[in-house]
Amino acid sequence: MTMTRDGRGTLYCTERITAPERRALYRKLEQERVCQFCPEGIELGYVNILFELQHWYVTKNDPQYGGTFAHWTAISKKHHIGQNDVGAGDELFEIQRRFVQDNGVDAVCMVQRRGNMSRTCASMSHDHVHFAVAHEGKLGDKTFQMDLGYWPKCEGL
Repeated sequence: MTMTRDGRGTLYCTERITAPERRALYRKLEQERVCQFCPEGIELGYVNILFELQHWYVTKNDPQYGGTFAHWTAISKKHHIGQNDVGAGDELFEIQRRFVQDNGVDAVCMVQRRGNMSRTCASMSHDHVHFAVAHEGKLGDKTFQMDLGYWPKCEGL
């Protein structure tokens, strides 16, 4: 099976992956041109779906970022969601509502990864949105971190 984001380009930025087994998996998938988040990749069992809406699959992030109490990822059903995908943005607020309700929390951090991986610090090119909340703690406790910004090793991806 061959999956490409648009017939060209790189699917994964393996430089961002710290876990050796995950890096090896992404290198294998890149070589096979399989996107684990595209419907065909999901059929191969790389992602466990919690629920789905018209434009999104929702899963628990694997691995969950350290310091998070809860961490979900909304995965676009298309490799790149377009400006004409009416309702996709509204569904993100439905996912946010369910995240808060299902996890019994009163806060959520949303980070969308879309476009050039060197400018989003994403490890994969498929459009996705993180929903996360930190553990409660006192001032000075370590919290979770989500990288944003420029990552030169993924330049041009």
